[in-house]
Amino acid sequence: MTGTALTPRQTRFVRAYCGHLNASRAAREAGYAATSGADAVTGHRLLRNAKARRAIEALQQAKAAEMELSRQNVIQAILEAIKTAQEQGAPATMIRGWVEIAKITGLDKPETAEQRRNVPLSPGAERLKARFEAMSTEELLEIAARNDAATG
Repeated sequence: MTGTALTPRQTRFVRAYCGHLNASRAAREAGYAATSGADAVTGHRLLRNAKARRAIEALQQAKAAEMELSRQNVIQAILEAIKTAQEQGAPATMIRGWVEIAKITGLDKPETAEQRRNVPLSPGAERLKARFEAMSTEELLEIAARNDAATG
């Protein structure tokens, strides 16, 4: 981690954090105060420190390269675990696998309005969208009320 300009304690924090991903524990292990939640505050502060963050990312990338891991390899392994869970009838395990894939791919983040606007629609959906957009608020409320009455 040469050239990062981290203090020795920050360097110990980075190494400890990369070992277990627990900022409070890493702060204690690096020698920071461990009283009354100070370790949690210090750990959080160090995770927001740009130099420490870059050092953590560099160390994680180096570990991944050393282990010949890529995002695609991890996703493939999780997909295989999901398939096994499905064969064993373990839906909770399957869901957990999909949650992890969503995190890895960034699909666990809320979509922005811009992203929702850019979803391509089928020709039929485009026609339906145009029909609804041409309706007045009163017409839309009438459709909603009819739907509520039909399903209620």
